[in-house]
Amino acid sequence: DRECGARVSPSACMRPTLATHAVPVAFLVPRASASTSPPSRSGGRIFNSARRSSRRVFLNRTASRKDHQRRPMRPIAMATSSGIASGAHDQRALGDAPPIVSAEEFHKRAAANVHARAKDAHAAFYSSWTDCITTDPAAMVLPMDDHMAHRGHGVFDTAHLHNGHLHMLDRHIERFFKSMAAANIPPPLDEATAKSLILRVAAAGGLREGQLRFYASAGPGGFALDQAECVRSQFYCVAVKKRTNTNDATDSSKPRGVAVVTSSVPVKPPYFATVKSTNYLPNALVVADAKRRGAQYGIWLTSDGKHVAEGPSMNVGFVVRAAEEADDVSSDVFEKTEDEKRGQTRAEKKPRLRFVTPPWDEALAGCTVARAVELVNEGLFEHVGLYGPAVVQPVSVDVAKNAVELMLIGSVINCVPIVSWDGKEVGEVKGAVGAVALAMRDAIEADFDVNKKELTRVPYELFETRKEQ
Repeated sequence: DRECGARVSPSACMRPTLATHAVPVAFLVPRASASTSPPSRSGGRIFNSARRSSRRVFLNRTASRKDHQRRPMRPIAMATSSGIASGAHDQRALGDAPPIVSAEEFHKRAAANVHARAKDAHAAFYSSWTDCITTDPAAMVLPMDDHMAHRGHGVFDTAHLHNGHLHMLDRHIERFFKSMAAANIPPPLDEATAKSLILRVAAAGGLREGQLRFYASAGPGGFALDQAECVRSQFYCVAVKKRTNTNDATDSSKPRGVAVVTSSVPVKPPYFATVKSTNYLPNALVVADAKRRGAQYGIWLTSDGKHVAEGPSMNVGFVVRAAEEADDVSSDVFEKTEDEKRGQTRAEKKPRLRFVTPPWDEALAGCTVARAVELVNEGLFEHVGLYGPAVVQPVSVDVAKNAVELMLIGSVINCVPIVSWDGKEVGEVKGAVGAVALAMRDAIEADFDVNKKELTRVPYELFETRKEQ
């Protein structure tokens, strides 16, 4: 038997049909049953012995303090999706200590407290620490002394899963390994093995729509800062079901745009801003700050406070007039058209538009915005008046706020129009969703189907016997 927070029997291990990295898979349905609980190497003897020993010490001490009363402990509110945890432990009398339990009992308690979102969406998980895949959300854990958990010493990336194919997987893996190098994390595996494992996790989860999120950590080994104590670096991967869309702004059937604010949270220094690390506290605070101020997202400015950097987990793009010579977006970066070379003025024709996005020296180089730049250069938006080439260069706050159209671009949101910034409506048609943003969103979504060279099929046939387990 193999362990991954849950028992993996030989019958549950899938025989690999490809000459790639093979791992056992535990398909667990009755999460709280004894069959899904991991065996305890100690059989509970070490834990029970420790409990009896601690009880004797406690009794000896309290016997010598008969005149003293025990001070009741403050009740602990345990957070859940509904706010306060429910269950037998909520009825615990004040002053009672939590029990010391066996590994089997611990897993039962973990399984009983899996939240609804995890049950519905967390489809499969791989850990190099145990070298197996599990479909039990209660077993999707990592060691507490992993430096990614307590020091933030880890990196990650995300690939979009659509119609059984992973979009731009190779690009995301390439960036993933660049992040590892920048974070001084020895690669726990090579790129080919990482790709094979990501595909196997996707297949084991059985999802057709969602995300594959993969992580590299410095690894477990202790609670110091020095990664020299880490046993070895680790690789984790989880398949997550696509979240049901509750935001009208990102709903393809009724896009309404989003409100943003200039974030009051300090921007990350360039070195850290350009690494996709698990240190997302600043990003989370940007969203919290925006929500407090009545907006959906915050926008970071560059360290000089004069230019636009990025959103909390997405890049920003702007549509400007090609003839504008405002601030740092000048017309000399745009090639003249044949009409212009013949002397025909722009006033005689429908105004031409160009796409501009900030450079990636103080922001993360997004795979989706890079693809958006390519789509612009391929001429996919000429029907809405947007012409290539796209421009990657600094964009001042003034130019950004006065752009014809503004949008957020990322692998989770695809493309979302910005209609308000710092409480004021923006865009040429104030507060309205622009035609370019809608066309950009449609083109990115279509890329999931038509861009065959950037699509990697998930080999679901590897685990077709899962339904019989």
